[in-house]
Amino acid sequence: MKKIVHKIVKKTITVAAVLLTANITINAQCWKMTSVNKCDGWAYTLGVQTNGTIWAWGTNEYGKLGNGTTTDTLSPVQIGVDTNWIQVEAAGCSSSFGIKSNGTLWAWGETDSSYIPKQIGIATDWKILSGRFAIKNNGTLWNVYYTSTPTQIGVATNWQKIADMNSGYGIKTNGTFWDLYTETQIGIATTWLEISAGGYGVKNNGTLWNLSTETQIGTATNWMKLSGDFGLKSDGTLWDLYTQTQIGLSTNWKNLAANYSTYYTNGSLIANDGTLWAWGNSYTGNLGDGTKIDRPLPVQIGTACIATTIKATTNASSILLSPNPTTNKFIITGINLAELAQINVMDLAGKIVVQSSNLTVNIADLSMGTYLVSIKMNNDITTIHKLIKE
Repeated sequence: MKKIVHKIVKKTITVAAVLLTANITINAQCWKMTSVNKCDGWAYTLGVQTNGTIWAWGTNEYGKLGNGTTTDTLSPVQIGVDTNWIQVEAAGCSSSFGIKSNGTLWAWGETDSSYIPKQIGIATDWKILSGRFAIKNNGTLWNVYYTSTPTQIGVATNWQKIADMNSGYGIKTNGTFWDLYTETQIGIATTWLEISAGGYGVKNNGTLWNLSTETQIGTATNWMKLSGDFGLKSDGTLWDLYTQTQIGLSTNWKNLAANYSTYYTNGSLIANDGTLWAWGNSYTGNLGDGTKIDRPLPVQIGTACIATTIKATTNASSILLSPNPTTNKFIITGINLAELAQINVMDLAGKIVVQSSNLTVNIADLSMGTYLVSIKMNNDITTIHKLIKE
């Protein structure tokens, strides 16, 4: 049998007599980020959970959901089995992109004519996606849309943030604001912090601005995150940027993805507890609640975030996993076989994927990602270690 390891904090204590007991909580079915496509019609949403899996729902022209079909779905469905996704992007009407923790770029849907994620090129330094554009670790800007060979835009190496729907904007590390399509700087300010392809920006003093006119909107100084025509304030509230009205009464929002559209508007939210919510037009079932009913206020999608608690004792011995990272197996050093009771490798959801009673553990069949290794010894001491599978 094989076992999977989820990653948690390993503490090393230099005094051998000291033992530290702790409860380690792993969240499953919790959401990390989402992306809502920017197109009138053909609406869909992609998401990444905290365990590194990707999910999709809504319309499925050109196989843009990535589940191997062109069938629409009204609720989130998992795409593949990999657990090392860090970002996804629902670009335009029917092209999808993703970046894995190893820095590789993937595409599916119309851009790559693929119904499942397919790697684009061999580069391992992709960092940020937005619409048609991407940024690499070296700060360069690239076009990834409708091409199997991404092309660099300009020569600048200081791109920091990008936001692209039908309009593309970017911020450089020097705080300047740029039009991505014309590669021209807009204005002379060097204090831009956050942008939205809906035409809004936030400066480093927390104020909200209209990007096209460079005029301040209102007097609030606590704007935090923007997406489409919507924004979150630092007090956790959700706002319509165009009307400057609050949506709902919740003060619990931490992440936002929304579109801006002449005819249809929708968005998804992640609450502080990791749960997924959505609101707006649902003419294609793109909200993910299993219906095609419009929701003027956010409704929860799916169930509550599930937490798994592991009780672990980290001792002062020098128990190590080697090599770490690894591609196919690891060896446990610092204990002998007579001391060992059980080894469990877990994913970040707390699910055991590999079990072993030997000091050499084979994980060749596991997907790339982060795992936790629980080593239980005959004296009932259990140590938890982080393992990276490459």
